[in-house]
Amino acid sequence: DEEAIKNAESSGRIAEALLAQGIDVTFVLTNLPQTLAREAQAGSDDALAVFTMPDDPWTIYLSRMLTSFGERVRRWQFGPTPKDSTQWDRSRRASAGQIGMVREKLRQLIPRPIVAFPSSLFTPDSWTGEADSVTVMWPASVGAGDVAEALRPGAPGTTSPTPAMADPGKRPPAPRERTLVIEPLDEQVFGRRTAAEDLARRAVLAWAAGERRLALRAPWRRGGGIGAPLQPEVEVAVWRTLSRVLSGAAIVGELPMPEGSRALIAQTPRGGMLIAWNERAADERVGLEGYLGSGAVRAIDIFGNPAGAATSLAEQQQRGPVLSESPIFIEGVDLSLLRFRSAMRLEPPYLPARAERHLVELVIENPWSEGISGRVRIADPVQWNIAPRVLAFSLAPGKSVRLPIEVSFNTAEEAGQRKVTAEVELIADRRYPIQRLPLALEIGLPSVELLASYRRERGPTGEDIIISALITNVSESPVTMEAFAQAPGYRVFSAPVSELQPGASVTRRFRFEAGGERLQGRNVRVGVKESDGTGRLNRTLVIE
Repeated sequence: DEEAIKNAESSGRIAEALLAQGIDVTFVLTNLPQTLAREAQAGSDDALAVFTMPDDPWTIYLSRMLTSFGERVRRWQFGPTPKDSTQWDRSRRASAGQIGMVREKLRQLIPRPIVAFPSSLFTPDSWTGEADSVTVMWPASVGAGDVAEALRPGAPGTTSPTPAMADPGKRPPAPRERTLVIEPLDEQVFGRRTAAEDLARRAVLAWAAGERRLALRAPWRRGGGIGAPLQPEVEVAVWRTLSRVLSGAAIVGELPMPEGSRALIAQTPRGGMLIAWNERAADERVGLEGYLGSGAVRAIDIFGNPAGAATSLAEQQQRGPVLSESPIFIEGVDLSLLRFRSAMRLEPPYLPARAERHLVELVIENPWSEGISGRVRIADPVQWNIAPRVLAFSLAPGKSVRLPIEVSFNTAEEAGQRKVTAEVELIADRRYPIQRLPLALEIGLPSVELLASYRRERGPTGEDIIISALITNVSESPVTMEAFAQAPGYRVFSAPVSELQPGASVTRRFRFEAGGERLQGRNVRVGVKESDGTGRLNRTLVIE
């Protein structure tokens, strides 16, 4: 019908403008003309049924598009991309024979066509390996952690095989490529800024997972009434920045950062780059510290604007911009130095909270194409017994070394993530300034978890403080321990925890009479200790 042909011509003008700007275009075949849908006895969005008809009635509607764009647009998608798994109509999934038929018909009209089909990110079908390309949606309601399995290398739709893919009975074959469409948050609900920041974070994480075709769906709106021109949404500005900074980039490492914040190291055609943000770290003032490079360092935000006093990042031990939920892109950093920093670590990264000597290894790797040498001094914590504190190293290109260290601390040591600071003197392609680098180390007991909290309660002599210690046995055997709470000016309270079964939890409470006033602004130590060993797990509560 004439209306369908006019719509095709209108889409053609849009495609022409996009191609003129060097933008890759995919034609998505859906919303069939009514006459064509009736003839094929198909649904209005079932383009596959029409293309597999013997007389090819669809050619009259697409002849102008094929003539104009057959040489320039190779990717043709059959059917709309579902927003989530619930919208994925499995009854319309393509068979290998249908895909082959469609591919052969397109080959007669355009050179080297790419046949694409929509699928589900979470429930891929075995037929997807027959398609040249699949398109899947990352719904706004699904967090990054929930798609980690689907985005991992070797999952259906990716190009990096895993050993499991060697057996075709274990995993369906993967198509040649996959397009991941990222659905932004609803800005009417979350606000434009939050939607833009969430989009940027998810795009970076998808890129880091190996996705190389990212897309948005219709990022524009029509404003001002009937006939008004289309207006771009805020995500278009974010996408423009992402397209520039991620083009040709490869994520090659990650700097150690407080939990809830990220600093990804990228190698780009323009040199080294850091992509950093603080999504949920407990310290809201998390920043990038230390020497990042000797050249000009430039930081931009998700809209391409300058972000913070970036020039100070190139100075020794200067604190960089305070990170927020919005990623920043720091270009001009020393890539080899950052890879050296990201690889230096303590193993094992977890030590039991026991009064004994612990053997750990400091791992150092050489990412340079020449030999490196230097010294490392474990500067903090100063109250720990560390031997040796100073270690020398010399490494050939691409080699690594594991330097043994003995560590011990007393039973009052706080449990949880501890910041071990290493002062590094490094000679590589040049002599670097001395750097103070954090090394991650966690202290705890492998058998139990402890969650401490407090509340206020009116007592006979004033406001009391009630301390609660929630103890969970995460081992495979029963544990017997003693819970305790200690505060300035009070005796030590204790209570037994006997034969706590695997997976079980128990709460012990301690009352500090009139503690509401006496303990204001003071620390209360809460913990558990092994009845038949030296293990002791400590937590500190600040009464506010």
